[in-house]
Amino acid sequence: MNTMVYRGDPNFTHIEDGKRVEMGRVMAGMMEASIKVDAWSRGEPSDKPPCPGCYMTASYNMMIALAKESGQSMDELADTMIEAFKQLKKGVTEREYVDVIRKPSFLDSLAIATGAVYGYPPEMMI
Repeated sequence: MNTMVYRGDPNFTHIEDGKRVEMGRVMAGMMEASIKVDAWSRGEPSDKPPCPGCYMTASYNMMIALAKESGQSMDELADTMIEAFKQLKKGVTEREYVDVIRKPSFLDSLAIATGAVYGYPPEMMI
């Protein structure tokens, strides 16, 4: 698998290399705080841990919203996350990269074959 499929693509804003685990922790903290503020605003207790069902559902919807925003296909998102969660089940946690599972279009395949995408060699664009 190639974990560097989007590396350097100028059409996206990237998280700095070596900072993705840290960013995940920051985002988890932001989600937990948002869940607790939401509970507090409804007059419910906010001193308990966040509900796993709630944060998993919110995370699922967040990934779909970001995929739509970036133009990522739902197939690519689903296939990639299935593989990532298979790794989690094997005990692999806190990853700097996930294996992006792409199903290239004809134009992507042509660009990969010729190395025409962002000047990278074909093996980096699979």
